[in-house]
Amino acid sequence: MRLLFFAGGSYIGGMEIVTMHLMEALRSDGHDARAVISGWNDGAYAKLLQERNIPYYELKLGRIYLRKPSWTIDGLMHWPKAILSLRRLLSEMKPDVIVIPDIELAAIVTLFLPRSTPMILYFHSKLAPVLRSIVKYAVIKRMAGAIAVSKYVRDTASCALADIKTQVVHNGIPIDSCNIRVSSRSVIRLGIIGQVSEGKRLSFMLDVLEVLRNRCDYDYRLVIFGNNRTAYSNRVLLDAERRGLDQFLEWRGFEVDQSKIYSSLDVLVAPALHEAFGMTVVESMARGIPVVVSNAGGFPEVVSDGVTGYLVDPYSPEEMAQRLIELQDDALRKTMGEAGREWVRTKFTSDVMARNFVDACHGLGIESVASRTN
Repeated sequence: MRLLFFAGGSYIGGMEIVTMHLMEALRSDGHDARAVISGWNDGAYAKLLQERNIPYYELKLGRIYLRKPSWTIDGLMHWPKAILSLRRLLSEMKPDVIVIPDIELAAIVTLFLPRSTPMILYFHSKLAPVLRSIVKYAVIKRMAGAIAVSKYVRDTASCALADIKTQVVHNGIPIDSCNIRVSSRSVIRLGIIGQVSEGKRLSFMLDVLEVLRNRCDYDYRLVIFGNNRTAYSNRVLLDAERRGLDQFLEWRGFEVDQSKIYSSLDVLVAPALHEAFGMTVVESMARGIPVVVSNAGGFPEVVSDGVTGYLVDPYSPEEMAQRLIELQDDALRKTMGEAGREWVRTKFTSDVMARNFVDACHGLGIESVASRTN
């Protein structure tokens, strides 16, 4: 099958990484997967694609920015050349399907591309209400279907996607590159990873740390990987100081090297309510690190409760604290860690994701040219 992915690339985020792993696995399985990336980039994502021998094409296909008119003007100026280049690419590649994860971009692309090539939406995050309207009225009629990274994401977009077929394909990672973490020490390091925002609920974790301080003598540290120079992070730090919890925080800032992140953790915590999937949860389990996460969002689809970690009431710091107290036991952490790695190997590798993605395309009625001509 020939698949052309619009893969972002102006910066490296979760969607870019997942799409890269997916394209790499598809190509390993004999499919022709290529990427269109933003022409406005720092070269970092292009370098990752080059290292994996994934063909890519840079296009300056801008969009409308109401609050940044100069960006809008720059984008509009590049539209003619970008559309012409894209049409040439389609004529040369003849993809069986075009995969678009960006709703606004999909609304633009559908205006210019021929109807002969099927297009699908590839949802990586929960849809905001305004985007549901855009999807329903500007994009849906041109789509062959949609693929969501979790049932949670699919269900949040159900009103917009009611008129088309939708499949769910969970994200995956190349598990063989994940070194197993062996944990046994007197200080339990709890990790929380990702963009620092109110959605990550660091304030809730302060409540958890307060419960732990009052209930047990064991030493815990909350290790935070993310920007510590935002207004929200400053509020969290001030609150921690006020409550005498700052001694339990280790703020490492943004870190690209996953080995440095996960080698320092004993347990991953994720108290978010609306996480679309939970890549850091999968990455942790792949390294033998047990997880304690909210029973909300996409997490219940990723974690086997009581086996690979724990799903907890997202509004109960006491319940999360109790599970973390149980995970003081080295043997329990080891058992859950081993179960988590096997769980990922079975369900959440990039190879599994690639096979499921092709099956999902078939489920949406998309076949390769070779299949259609036989």
